Amino acid sequence: DALGALAPEREQPAKVVLLTPGPYNETYFEHAYLARYLGFTLVEGADLTVRDRRVFIKTLEGLQPVNVIFRRLDDGFCDPLELRGDSFLGVAGLVDAVRAGNVVVANALGSGVIETAALLPFLPALCRELLGEELMIASAETWWCGRPSDRAYVIEHLNDLVVKPAFPTKGQEPVFGRRLSEREKSELAATIRDRPEDFVAQAHVSLSRAPVWHRQRLEPRSIVLRTYVAAAGDTFTVMPGGLTRASSSEDVPIVSMQRGGRSKDTWVLADSPVNPVTLLTPLDPIHLEPATTELPSRVAENLFWLGRYVERAEHVVRLLRGFVARLAEHDATDDPRQMSALLRVLVGLKLLPKEFSKTNGLRQLEEETIELIARQSPHTGLRNTLNEVRRLASAVRDRLSVDTWRILNLLQQDMRLRQGR
Repeated sequence: DALGALAPEREQPAKVVLLTPGPYNETYFEHAYLARYLGFTLVEGADLTVRDRRVFIKTLEGLQPVNVIFRRLDDGFCDPLELRGDSFLGVAGLVDAVRAGNVVVANALGSGVIETAALLPFLPALCRELLGEELMIASAETWWCGRPSDRAYVIEHLNDLVVKPAFPTKGQEPVFGRRLSEREKSELAATIRDRPEDFVAQAHVSLSRAPVWHRQRLEPRSIVLRTYVAAAGDTFTVMPGGLTRASSSEDVPIVSMQRGGRSKDTWVLADSPVNPVTLLTPLDPIHLEPATTELPSRVAENLFWLGRYVERAEHVVRLLRGFVARLAEHDATDDPRQMSALLRVLVGLKLLPKEFSKTNGLRQLEEETIELIARQSPHTGLRNTLNEVRRLASAVRDRLSVDTWRILNLLQQDMRLRQGR
């Protein structure tokens, strides 16, 4: 819809970007996949700037105007000037650019209001009033403590309910009444009486479970299937399939990516071959500028330093391998000056500690060197270099191939295993 609104009036290619919180967000891989699939440029808040109430992407070629932002960042973090002042994820001035009509944001700012749990108790009555029918799918039974009758019921039945924040901006954790002591229940009841409008309670629902591969074995996890409905003219269409989330551990009752959860593939079985479906069809009337025509300056800088640290890691490994090989093959007739010189180089590069330069026993030095490489601090030597490689690769993960990312993961896992031995 956002793209279609711009299509009739645009002669120039529409510049569309996908705004993500960054590579350390739990759903970043989904953002990277969508951006690649749709041909959008994947950006973080630092990649965008607002000038004269217009949004631009910072590239090596200079500022490029942005027409549409596909937002995957929570509302409150999008603009530190007008929303959350402590946000480092958003774009200063974005709200003003939207207000001026110079950029379209989808999902629109403020759409998070539909996540307000305080609305759930009123949905059945709203459906009857507005549509003259009952809800086709009922929500979990919910009580808003802002209503006196609901508040009284919640306080009386705390043991059977899950207490949650009424508004998503409050940020409180869900509280399972059956897990509280009598003292904790009394304290929670007092808090509800003091601020009743901030709380809702829901009936406890037993979640489905599915196997998850964790630590080389299958473990059961609670799961939630999130389905989607899309506007289609004057009606709505339920999209096939859905997004499955799994809890972080067997005993965690909350399914959330922010609490260590994970995604699982969702398969919809069919009795016959299924026609291919593409998300690109609705975009055909609009000429999209290929996402590969520009390189955000932040990405370019990270790619540069990624190359430098990979090169540094290679040099370090070559030096250490040569040193250990010479220790293993050392002969009494060898010139000790070569070993001393190489040892001084390694100490000078801080790959080995200073006390190694005073060691006389070569056999002992060989064992200590191998042990040190495996158990180095994350902030020193080879491990520090490899950690920097991993950090920079994470920052440009959408630009790396699957094989490259797999190799980096295996390298990181190998270092952790050796450190734990």
